[in-house]
Formats: sequence, structure tokens, C-alpha cells
Amino acid sequence: MGLLLFAAGCSRGQSGVHPSPATPAPLSTTSAPGKAGTTSTRCHTSDLSLSTTEAGAAAGTYYRWVVLTNSSGPACTLSGYPGVSLVDVSGRQLGKPADRNPVHAPSVVMLPPGRSAYALVGFPNAANFPPGKCTAASSSLRVYPPDELRSLLTTIHESYCPGFTVAALQATKQ
Repeated sequence: MGLLLFAAGCSRGQSGVHPSPATPAPLSTTSAPGKAGTTSTRCHTSDLSLSTTEAGAAAGTYYRWVVLTNSSGPACTLSGYPGVSLVDVSGRQLGKPADRNPVHAPSVVMLPPGRSAYALVGFPNAANFPPGKCTAASSSLRVYPPDELRSLLTTIHESYCPGFTVAALQATKQ
């Protein structure tokens, strides 16, 4: 599944999402699941909480970090791309889900309780498109953790434009 985001100019207003605390020390990552000595299981939607933080802008695209935090008791793992889309107040999807951006190869991210994984989402600037190419502003960002059928929502006011992307989850903001 892809992500759906929108970029705006260099200055953005509040989206109603509260930034997460300072980034903790990097978590362990591996290139393949099921390594010897690993006792955690895959994170499920019910194990996670969702937030976003600003990540800057460049070349007509505004970026945000999607932050998935382990809010359950046991450690768990995430690997791959989250599904991301913008939705209106009734929950209807605006435009297409975000396309996968291969800037980072997928890896397994181990999440002890309270730790987070990060996926960079790119929102193209609507001012760079002709009228009618982008949607009205969303009310929420819908995120499906990898391999999950249940989603999480967070308040965000962005428009969908072609070129909306999401990168694979990683242990740090990089």
C-alpha cells in the first residue's frame, strides 16, 4: 500500500498532530526477519500509536515523518512500507495512496515498548499543479502498518497531488 501526502511551501501551519518527544537512540535493525535470538513478534495495529512530525521541504515537496510507536507491553518488529492515504471528514480517501519511494531499502525495525519507527512521506506542493489536479485539504492521514488490515488515523490538513510518496520504515530519522 502506498502513502498519500501533499507538499506545500516552506512554511506550514499546525496540522493538529502533536510532535513526538526527541528522537531516542537508534534501534536495532536487521536485513531479514527471524534471526537467531530474536524473541519479538510482528507489531500489529493494536500495538501501535501514530503521530507525525515535520521533516522539511525541498524541490517543490513538503516532507513529514510518519511515526509508529510501540504502545504495547512486549517488543515487536515492523518491516517494509506503511500504507498511507489522505481522507476527508467522512473517511473517504482523497486521491491515490502514496507511492513507494525506494530511497531506503526495507529492513526489520525492532521496537521495544515506547520506541518508534519512522517513514518519510512527501507531499507535492499544490501550487505547482494546474487547477483541478490536486484535491481539497484532508482532515486526516490514514496509515496502515505493514501487513495489517486495520489502520490508524491522525489529524492532518493536506491536499493530495500526484507524486505523493512514502519511504520504507526505518529505526531513525535519516
